[in-house]
Amino acid sequence: SLLTLTHILGFTHSFVLSCLLHSFTFSFVLIITTMKMARHLRRHHNLLSVVVVVVSSCCCFGLLLQLPAAADALTNDEICKNGIPAGTQSTINTGEALTCDNNDIIHISGQLIVKSNTRVRAAGMFVDATGTLTIGTPEEPVRDVHIYLNHQPCDINSDACKRQGALWSEGTLDIHGTPKTPWTLLQTDAPAGSSTLQVSACDNWSVGDRVVVSATGGEGTRYTNTVYGNNADENFEAEQRTITAVDAGCVVTLDTPLRSRHRGSWLGGIVPTQAEVANLNRSVVITGPFHRANVERPIEGGQGITTRQHVRGVSRIDHARVENCGRLAVGEYCMHWHVLKSCPSCYVKNSVVEGGVNKGITIHGTHDALVQNNVVYDVRGASIFIEDGNEMNNVVDSNVLMCPSLSNPVALAHFTMDGTGKHLRGRRCALDGHQEHRNSDFDEQSGLYALSPSNHIIGNRISGHDNAMFVNHQGYGVWGIGNAARRVCVASMPFGRTERNVFHNNAGFGWYVNVAFPMDVDLTADGHVSDWNSCLPFNMATGADNAKSFVIKDHVEYFNDFSMGTYDLGDVTFENAISALNNKGAYWKTYRRGINSGPFAKNLTLVDNWSYLEAPGGSALVEFDGLRLVKLNSADNHKPRFVVNHHCGLPNEQTGGLCASHYLLKDVTTTNPGEAALAPTTFYSETSKSSALLLYNGGAQWLNGASNRDERGANLAFRAPDNCVISGYWGGWGNNEWMFCEGLDDVRIVRIYSPNRGTLQVTTAGDGSFEV
Repeated sequence: SLLTLTHILGFTHSFVLSCLLHSFTFSFVLIITTMKMARHLRRHHNLLSVVVVVVSSCCCFGLLLQLPAAADALTNDEICKNGIPAGTQSTINTGEALTCDNNDIIHISGQLIVKSNTRVRAAGMFVDATGTLTIGTPEEPVRDVHIYLNHQPCDINSDACKRQGALWSEGTLDIHGTPKTPWTLLQTDAPAGSSTLQVSACDNWSVGDRVVVSATGGEGTRYTNTVYGNNADENFEAEQRTITAVDAGCVVTLDTPLRSRHRGSWLGGIVPTQAEVANLNRSVVITGPFHRANVERPIEGGQGITTRQHVRGVSRIDHARVENCGRLAVGEYCMHWHVLKSCPSCYVKNSVVEGGVNKGITIHGTHDALVQNNVVYDVRGASIFIEDGNEMNNVVDSNVLMCPSLSNPVALAHFTMDGTGKHLRGRRCALDGHQEHRNSDFDEQSGLYALSPSNHIIGNRISGHDNAMFVNHQGYGVWGIGNAARRVCVASMPFGRTERNVFHNNAGFGWYVNVAFPMDVDLTADGHVSDWNSCLPFNMATGADNAKSFVIKDHVEYFNDFSMGTYDLGDVTFENAISALNNKGAYWKTYRRGINSGPFAKNLTLVDNWSYLEAPGGSALVEFDGLRLVKLNSADNHKPRFVVNHHCGLPNEQTGGLCASHYLLKDVTTTNPGEAALAPTTFYSETSKSSALLLYNGGAQWLNGASNRDERGANLAFRAPDNCVISGYWGGWGNNEWMFCEGLDDVRIVRIYSPNRGTLQVTTAGDGSFEV
């Protein structure tokens, strides 16, 4: 009897029949024992046996009721109408479909498991705080799962509308599709007319998969002739094809030939001009209808599906595809982490977002999460969006953010566009209609747009957008927006790691910051400022410099207009960066360098840019520690300029600083035979009223005053010694000349920050003292 009772108490819900059998066996054993012990109560044993049977059976079913319901215990109609109650579990098994009415939202408080080869159709899915939606696991990923979220056009401001067409989770969301290579690089050039691609990896790529090959400039040799040439459209066009064959060596055969050349090799062995090749198919698809706001103007967006992890819970998505997504309202994004705070277990990896509006992947009020190896293609608005300004320590790693054709704000020459998006050209990835996010989505549409720079941007490849990456405040959120409003100092927030990114074929900037002077800001665990004094450049009590310098490592830009740059930014070092084939090698206006910050550039390589640099004004020491100037196109007679004082001293603009920067150039080399490294006439000043010094080749160079000393004359920093010579004309207004003085390469700028204390006495080591 005790053994049998032990069996009963140790059963699991998988052995229901065994439990019933044990119940009656236990009853029978007890009946026989009772009969032996109480023969003299023979008239009572029938009553006892009945009691035993009832008690035993009740014990068994009582235990059953405490376990989750068996798989498929609920009917489809029950799941659609009533959801999955807490403590219960239902499974959509292989080959099955769950089809709900058009208005049914599946409410998951227990667990819903979706197996391979299944279909789910509903108006939405809601996973509450106690619920779990499991579509595969890392150990057992699924294949061929299709989730269709039906919805009709509705008032996006209503809560009912927001739940229609939405996969909304406040519990646990696990989606794991079958692994495959999400994107790879072209290994050899694919010329126009080619029907094959040699790629570096192609795990689980199949016939019928759609792939897209990024633009790499066609036959262009630099940004200017690529944009203004006769094949401008093709030069900046990503091409989508279908795989008809793929062999073991990753040679992929396409259904139709390519229109233009896509590069697969390194330019001159220096610049990694390899096209990205992204696979757009995944084994889990989340989709639905897309209702356009204006069928004639796709740029106005519309209403698609949305997915979000909201306020709590955890979201883990791997090898999934989200399409026909996004809506014209704050928070209505294709993929959205909404105010999760610290979520180190959250990730979206190896997935695809295609054909959406109003952001691809949004990180909002969330920290410590991972966005890795994803493909965001043909999405209007920012592809990846970091929303409020307090987000910290998220890792955005190795994603491909690609616009199909150049998304530029003006109709450049030779482009077949009208700027409306009507013909899917011009502002191809811009979104017109979302006013709160107009800066990120329309005016400065960007592949990656961030209010908070305090995240790690590593190994991403961004092409086809207006800007590849833009750190800005949406034009109005200098103190944060949304939940972070008045809780952060956006322009002072520290930067995270920025490494190994490749930004190419964008209409405007590659790496771009509007205004930022990063400081060592005291922050709470949620990224809010805890001491507002720490947003200032100096400790006002001790005078200590508060700059939080950062390094951009191994960065590559090619075929962009402005390349890497900013309006106002300091305390940054570009280390081992390459800027090639751009209109400008870099673009800067005002620069600051704190006492503990490194050089502006360390081992910077500039290759066949129209101008070497448009370098900042301001009053800082702009130091280049290792500068390599490379000319690969020997047939091109153009001589690039090194522009100094860019946009300094402008009376009618808010941008630009003083015209008093010092440029220190060390270890400068050139590959152009017969051309000296940075000849004096290479330098160009945007203003004649300048106090800038160029320190290189063992001397100092600066602008001499005009011969007639008129208002165009330079603001001389000091009287020229006798050994100075005129080194060349600067190419600007008036008769200004460059003066070069040998032996003055140790001159440095001194900046004094002080209230007005009258005349100050400045003493230098070994050189006496000066009054200022």
